[in-house]
Amino acid sequence: MSLTERYRPQTFKEFLKPLDFDKKLAKILQCMSQRIPILLSGKSGIGKTTLVYIIAKDQGYAVSETNASDERKQEDLQHILKRVQMYTFVKTLFLFDEADGLNWYKTTSIMIQILKKSIHPIFMTANEIYKIPEIIKKSCQVIPLTEPHLTDIAQRIKEISEKEHITPRYGTISTDVRNTLLKTFYGGEVYQKDNQFEKVKQIFLRQTEEIEKEDIIWLVDNACRYYSGRSLIEFIDLICKADIYGIELLKEREKGNFSTVTYPFYLRRLSVLRKREKNKKEE
Repeated sequence: MSLTERYRPQTFKEFLKPLDFDKKLAKILQCMSQRIPILLSGKSGIGKTTLVYIIAKDQGYAVSETNASDERKQEDLQHILKRVQMYTFVKTLFLFDEADGLNWYKTTSIMIQILKKSIHPIFMTANEIYKIPEIIKKSCQVIPLTEPHLTDIAQRIKEISEKEHITPRYGTISTDVRNTLLKTFYGGEVYQKDNQFEKVKQIFLRQTEEIEKEDIIWLVDNACRYYSGRSLIEFIDLICKADIYGIELLKEREKGNFSTVTYPFYLRRLSVLRKREKNKKEE
């Protein structure tokens, strides 16, 4: 699990609060009770989606999340329209994350129906609120969230660094909390001390046919730090093929031939690439 997920705030106490947070939270809870749709706006990475999940947990709601995109078909929204009008065994709120990414030219009319007919709380989030049609904004309570204070972010980084024993890079801190976590600990001492081949080996030698998205992101993010030129191209190529090789390895395990398969091809190849890069640096 990545640091951003591991340290995602779970409670209001952990959430990095922006200016006038208490007043805005009170307004959000009031709108929820009155079934007024809520549109949270603000810069990327300041915690809009996280706040929705914290509110849901605090108020005893499950979250049904839809990540809006230009590819979303109208049939999907028709299905959601039916769902928001149905009673559920578990209290549920509906979240349309990154609503500014919707193809509003095609979806405005059905989204208006969803907002008006829902018997459940509706949340939308948007980084670029100007992309949201005026008719949609008028159907919602728009609540702009401002960035948390830099000193609060720095304090959170300090707490995480002490717990993880990683030396942070404070010069990368910004009001984008999510991006700050990624950049501040990127290349920290713990990662430099790790045996990278062992890290990759543990990622792929799992008892599963699927590789977690966070692991792929880790590999891609760190590739440029350990490989370059032709080796980097081969490394990325190996990542693309990893699922295929991993499944073949699992098949060998099922046949009882695991003793004859120490590492799949791509792991042996990674070891070769690593030695090649090491020899280049020593020359």
